[in-house]
Amino acid sequence: MTVKYTIECEGSEILVREVDSSNYQLCIRASSNPLSKGNILETYSEYNRAIRAADHFCQSYAQAKEHGFYLQETFLVKPDKEPIPVAAILNEEMKREQVDALFV
Repeated sequence: MTVKYTIECEGSEILVREVDSSNYQLCIRASSNPLSKGNILETYSEYNRAIRAADHFCQSYAQAKEHGFYLQETFLVKPDKEPIPVAAILNEEMKREQVDALFV
């Protein structure tokens, strides 16, 4: 596996790893643990789609943290709210306003 793309995001790193020529994993890992493989959030068949999803997730994750949510496995959670699957936000490529509405 080769890391093809990395961005810093809210104290974490968002990675796109090439598994093979037709599989790219979107992962998150703590910036304090750069040797970790990270947690897989989603898998894509196209590199460019995985890159867009990484950027979109970083923006969405920042919004979620502003509203008191945190990442637990593949869900954004907050004690008084229903867990929000990360895949739903990534697969639909929601606009900022739509994502923000999930967190209020």
